[in-house]
Amino acid sequence: MTTRWGDVFDRYAIKAVSDNDKIKRAYVPSQEQTEVLEAAGRTPADGGPAPQSAIRVLGDPARSQVDASYYRASGHPQRERRLGGKLISQWLEVDDELLMGVRNGQLYVARVQNPSTHQSIIDEVLLASGLALEDDPAADIALDPEDQAVLAAPCPPEALEQLRVKYQDASPRVKARLAMHIERGAVGAAVKRARGFHCQLCQALGLPSLGFFKRSGEPYVEAHHVMPVSALLPGSLGPRNVISVCAGHHRQIHYGNVTVAELPDGFVFTIDNTQVRVSRN
Repeated sequence: MTTRWGDVFDRYAIKAVSDNDKIKRAYVPSQEQTEVLEAAGRTPADGGPAPQSAIRVLGDPARSQVDASYYRASGHPQRERRLGGKLISQWLEVDDELLMGVRNGQLYVARVQNPSTHQSIIDEVLLASGLALEDDPAADIALDPEDQAVLAAPCPPEALEQLRVKYQDASPRVKARLAMHIERGAVGAAVKRARGFHCQLCQALGLPSLGFFKRSGEPYVEAHHVMPVSALLPGSLGPRNVISVCAGHHRQIHYGNVTVAELPDGFVFTIDNTQVRVSRN
């Protein structure tokens, strides 16, 4: 069965690593891969040595990211575009089939010569971009209808705990779907109302915290699971693990330079080296 990478990524391309790539210690992307890099906002430096930046790695349990430089070779007559750094010196090997994909502006790389890794790669992408699961053609896993009904209405903590236990060993795609239903369902709605539809991070930073007003007259804000749902730890589905955030901060949490630490009464986010504390709901 052929993997439909086009259903997972906005744009993607695959090319095998050559002997020459390893000898030069510089991977030469295909024309299609340069278009993927461009779609992810990556532009080549004019000649080396070029600065290195991290790229998200999929399907590799030993590595979640790899540093790479992207530049035009000054000594090459066509100013060939190349990727250097640890991507080629420490990670890729000859005959690896390198997939480069971009989804929602995020650049990913994966070695896809082994079809048995494809599903885990897809699962990782869908978990990382859970905001888009609702309309995702690859996210064909739905929760049981009765569980969807539970999440659509206000439900007591014991009902959420039963769902957590039920889906503890589910696939990453099912857990991502569960998280989406909670963020967009009754639990997320209750958190947003309790916070007056304000972005809690904007409030902590002293920024305007109300978004635009929807047709209903309600300010737009999103719900976010702070500690990942992937492990389904006790309490992870409840409102104390959910905060209200603006769309910009929601994207930044998923794709930006953001870390979070859990406290008994709240969370400490580090956003581009600035610490921000928000209370639990």
